[in-house]
Amino acid sequence: MEKKLIQKMTVPDLIVKHIEELLTSGNLKPGDKLPSERELMELFSVGRTSVREALKALIAIGVVVRNREGTFIGDTSSLFLSPVTKEIILRRSNLRELWEARKLLEVGLAGLAAESITAVEIDELQKILANTERLVIDDSDKFIEADIAFHHAIAEAAQNQVLMQIFVGIREMVEEAQRKILETVPGVKQRAFLEHKRVVEAVKQGDKKLAEEAMLEHLKLGLEFIDRVE
Repeated sequence: MEKKLIQKMTVPDLIVKHIEELLTSGNLKPGDKLPSERELMELFSVGRTSVREALKALIAIGVVVRNREGTFIGDTSSLFLSPVTKEIILRRSNLRELWEARKLLEVGLAGLAAESITAVEIDELQKILANTERLVIDDSDKFIEADIAFHHAIAEAAQNQVLMQIFVGIREMVEEAQRKILETVPGVKQRAFLEHKRVVEAVKQGDKKLAEEAMLEHLKLGLEFIDRVE
């Protein structure tokens, strides 16, 4: 008989599986608010760490979204991802692995954006850039939102829906990583803004090679910070 690998499920994995079952059965629907962490701890008879790991995994694939009003069910389409794709997203990757993946993905997106960006999209990037500059000495949470909005706008301008969905799949992980870097390394916001500015200038010129180089330098900067965090 052929040997089969049986993967051992952790407590957070079991919580994720149970929430997914509630979604597929219709007991939970997009827009529904999830119970608090304490209530989930009592519901599943588990510790806070397990609940947080489970929520983090669901946020990573977009099934759960979190804002100032609480934690809600988001886009459930990722429930239908292939098991291999979902496992890649859910796996607890370290920051260096995440940034290496971003280099492969976002350098290409920047190049495509330079070739296909519209005047409307350039205006939107300029607005995001101006907002980012204002937030350099302001609220870190809002700066992170502006940073993610910038990279999202570049991905949209690339006009490639497959690559866009991959970017969306890792967006929450990127946001979490950015927060960790900002909390640890001083001077990140100013340098990130300057790197964003270089990317925008290259994309505006329609220079694919220059846009790719600017994005690569920007992400290399992130790797430099990660070495100081991990």
